[in-house]
Amino acid sequence: MRWFFRLTSGINLKRLAIHDAAAVLSVFLCGIILGGLNGRTVLVCLVISILAVIALFAISFFTKKKASSDSVNEMSEFSGLTLDFIVKAPTPILICNSNGRIIWSNKAFQRVVDKNEYPGTKIEEFCGKGIDDISDFSDKKPTFVTVNGKQFCIRLYRFDSGTKKYYIIIWDDISELIEKDEKLKNEEPFFAYIVADSLDELSRYDKNGIREASNELETVLKEWADEVGGVIKEYRNDHYVLFFNSTALGRFEETKFDILDRIREIKVGESSFNVTVSIGISKLHGSLPEKEKAASEALDMALQRGGDQAVVKGQNGLEFYGGKTQTVQKVTKVRSRIIANELVALISGADRVIIMGHKSPDYDSIGACIGISRLCAYLGTDYRIIADFNSVNFIRVAKLLKKTDSYRKENFIEASEAAEYLTSGTLVIAVDFNSIKQAGSSDIVDFSNNIVYIDHHRKTAEFPETPKISYIEPSASSASELISEILEQSKPSGVLTVGEATALYTGIVLDTKQFSKNTGARTFSAALFLRNEGADPTEVQNLFRDSMEELVNEAKFESNVIIYCGCAIASSEDGDRITASKAADRLLGTEGVKASFALCCVDGGTHISCRSAGEMNVQLIAEGLGGGGHFDAAATVLPDDIKGSVEKLQQAIDKYIEENN
Repeated sequence: MRWFFRLTSGINLKRLAIHDAAAVLSVFLCGIILGGLNGRTVLVCLVISILAVIALFAISFFTKKKASSDSVNEMSEFSGLTLDFIVKAPTPILICNSNGRIIWSNKAFQRVVDKNEYPGTKIEEFCGKGIDDISDFSDKKPTFVTVNGKQFCIRLYRFDSGTKKYYIIIWDDISELIEKDEKLKNEEPFFAYIVADSLDELSRYDKNGIREASNELETVLKEWADEVGGVIKEYRNDHYVLFFNSTALGRFEETKFDILDRIREIKVGESSFNVTVSIGISKLHGSLPEKEKAASEALDMALQRGGDQAVVKGQNGLEFYGGKTQTVQKVTKVRSRIIANELVALISGADRVIIMGHKSPDYDSIGACIGISRLCAYLGTDYRIIADFNSVNFIRVAKLLKKTDSYRKENFIEASEAAEYLTSGTLVIAVDFNSIKQAGSSDIVDFSNNIVYIDHHRKTAEFPETPKISYIEPSASSASELISEILEQSKPSGVLTVGEATALYTGIVLDTKQFSKNTGARTFSAALFLRNEGADPTEVQNLFRDSMEELVNEAKFESNVIIYCGCAIASSEDGDRITASKAADRLLGTEGVKASFALCCVDGGTHISCRSAGEMNVQLIAEGLGGGGHFDAAATVLPDDIKGSVEKLQQAIDKYIEENN
């Protein structure tokens, strides 16, 4: 029977039996009908039926064998075609065993590695990647390698053959794709906003020379744009927009925006005033509207830092270049009038107001807070001032306010109590600081959605939340000056009490060093307004009188001074922020000292008060150490001891001198 099953393998016997039965029955019936029903006829029909069955079986057998033979031939030809394709494919392909050793590769791979024979060589010898480091086809992230100057995207496919595992690795040459991508990145369009700083303010010194300076500025900017293949257009008087590609931005950063130095050489007529510009650039890889918004924000930052600098906004934050000159103080009060109207509307619409200065408050911070509180009281809005009741400065001002019946104890709270007054309808007004690290209560800044910043320090970083008002004016002498202007614009005369006016006046006196520094027409105008409101200069002088303990602490600074690169560096283990500030001021009066730095221990770290005689920008030095401030007055806190802080300070001074020649 075995021969029968072998013979009939591949034949559908059931279907064949049905067909044979139908054929036999048909022949048998036809024979009977034609020959009649007799023995001979029946015998003939049976013989014919048997022959029909044999014939049908033979036809089925040979037809199936032929089909099977044709299929085997086709499969053989297909296998040869597949192998030929893999061998001759332009894409490099190789096969590795489970240990990552190469056992076969096609000619394309041999051309990549420039070798014909490498039996047993591990794949990492060619690309630095082992089998476990290469992504398979199911992974979304491919593996990238570089071989002989070409870049490839490689993936592997795992398969089993018996008990052994093998890997097919396919290499895609993406060198040309990367080259085109790099070219597109280099040609990506960017644009910058450029604004001339205070040309309108400088026109009061030389009205005839201002137009000549403006024309010279335009010429220098166009030459700068031509150097990098950019296009510059003036969209408003002394306001420009520059279009360029990313390659040009690399040149700008490499030269540290030397265009700022070239523009600074332009003089206004016969005066000694230099022309400066503020530049805002975005290098975000997004849409044009996103780039425009980022460039505008970068320009605002440059202006709020005092101008004469370029600010570049990228994916990782802000980069600053320049900032070598003092800010020219503005004469007009247009912006202060606008800010006053906006602030009055916000205070009037708030349920309550929390007023806050910076940590370790000085007279300027305290005076500005008291000035805002008077505006809240005038508008009938409930308010609270976050105060440091242990601060010597606050204690002295509180005594002054009590003398003039201006002190309302219930309106002053500690930072730990402030959260109880914070609601969705609360407006937070932060004065004399613009960095959350300096806030009297950082929690209030974090949790508030309605916040206003009024400050005269140069801005160092972007705000985590967009404030309702950001009035940062580095050209102002003090926060008290800015608050005084707002009060003058928003309320009738005679509303300030004598104590409140004196507190604001004290803030201006402190930050101008008795009106000897950072003063302008608006500074004296604010002082005049406060004097008319009843500010008492005698009480101001009493506030600045030192105690014997403070005098001794200041002397400790002066007994430990070193001179480094024209800078006086003093330190004291027993000092505090206030005495350090005073010591830095006193050292600045020494002949030959360009800048002074006073260091003292505070909260497990070291506080540094920085002062400049006008030649060095101590704000940039303080920023390099994580702090900030003004061109000629800044501060920072380091986590190191005094010795380590002095070393870091000296490194920051060296870096500043190197970058600014």
